[in-house]
Amino acid sequence: MDLKYDKENKLLEIGLFKFIYGANGRVEKKVFINQDPNFPYEEIFEWDQLGRLKGS
Repeated sequence: MDLKYDKENKLLEIGLFKFIYGANGRVEKKVFINQDPNFPYEEIFEWDQLGRLKGS
């Protein structure tokens, strides 16, 4: 499985999934990299004020 990281060692891609980070440095979305526009996939991550993951 291919893993891609940025210069800050944040995970950018794992296999066919791409991670999108917000200005606060936390992951906000996980997007499926797919060429078929009829099959979109996006998972959104929610964080509380203490920096804990609330849900996805």
